[in-house]
Amino acid sequence: MKNLYEQLNCLAHDENSPFYRVTHVGPHDGAEYHVFSYHIGSYQDFCQDGALECRGTMFRIEENGPVLVSLPFSKFFNYKENPFTMDLNLSAENVDYVTTKEDGSLISTYLTADGRLALKSKTSLTSSMAVEAEALLKTIEPVVGSELALCDACCLLELQGFTVIMEYVSPANRIVLPYDASNLVVLGVRKRNTGELMSFEEMNHYLGPYLVKNHVPDIYDFDEFFSSVPRMKGIEGFVVRLKDGTMFKMKTDEYVALHHAKDSVRSPRRLMEVVLEEASDDIRQMFADDPQALAEIDNMERYVTHLVAHLTKPVDEFWEANQHLERKDFAIKAQQELDRKQFSIAMGRYCGKEIDYKALVKKNHQEFLRDYQTTLVESTEQN
Repeated sequence: MKNLYEQLNCLAHDENSPFYRVTHVGPHDGAEYHVFSYHIGSYQDFCQDGALECRGTMFRIEENGPVLVSLPFSKFFNYKENPFTMDLNLSAENVDYVTTKEDGSLISTYLTADGRLALKSKTSLTSSMAVEAEALLKTIEPVVGSELALCDACCLLELQGFTVIMEYVSPANRIVLPYDASNLVVLGVRKRNTGELMSFEEMNHYLGPYLVKNHVPDIYDFDEFFSSVPRMKGIEGFVVRLKDGTMFKMKTDEYVALHHAKDSVRSPRRLMEVVLEEASDDIRQMFADDPQALAEIDNMERYVTHLVAHLTKPVDEFWEANQHLERKDFAIKAQQELDRKQFSIAMGRYCGKEIDYKALVKKNHQEFLRDYQTTLVESTEQN
């Protein structure tokens, strides 16, 4: 993973890209951490060097430079969503594993500067999901078939240079599917210095009772299994890994319908919300044969990508350069350099508020949708 920090930092500082960097002060050690992620990205965006790793990867900034401390999964996509997941060989000989797609929040491990095990969500060290998952981890006792508690197994793997990737599921953290109890399900283990994923067999050795279910031993006809996934009920779907390392998601039609009502694409406001939640890829499969609907999704994706970048990039850059100023001086300079919405965000950040950009856009949807309609008209006239 040589030069990964430089690649991700370069992506995050491109004002026209969806990638960004979040700076955190570690809640356990006071150290500085940089987390890289994205708001909404296109296929072309993810073709850039390092872009697939811009999905929660975290570095601690030390005296000698950035140190990679948490490496979640690379970004992977829905089956047939884009060229990354098209024309795949799904034969039994080519499939490595097929695991249940859990419906919760992605959690990954890291070691603090003083060597303590801690958990993070996709981009935060202090989100409710990260805090709840960390508290839960400490309560999970060893189960039959394991000599180690999950916490101890995670510590052991961290010390060997691995990041443990889990899903936090809980009745209090419901996305779509219900769960009876809170749990941490291990999805993968990744070597930080190479990026390689641990084999399922090796993960089973360390983490067997805590590991997501692998369905390969139960699949007798792979063609029939994969063709039947859209019709399955009561599950989100599956994550598939091929022998060459390619990973992709397959979701059921029922889950997609529950998560995003089919008429979302006909409602600009709802479609905007779907795109903000990074879920437009889910509804694409429901409109695969409807060019007009796909065009409407494309238009909204382009607009929201531009909108979020316009709200976030200038504020992030202004904050990095001016956070040391006194409040009055900060406000005066912000008024001079930022627009009205950006100024409000910058002042909220100065006061220590965590800005929820998705909520901000949803709250001001009428203003932004007017701008969206104007943008569509201008685009149509130009063409």
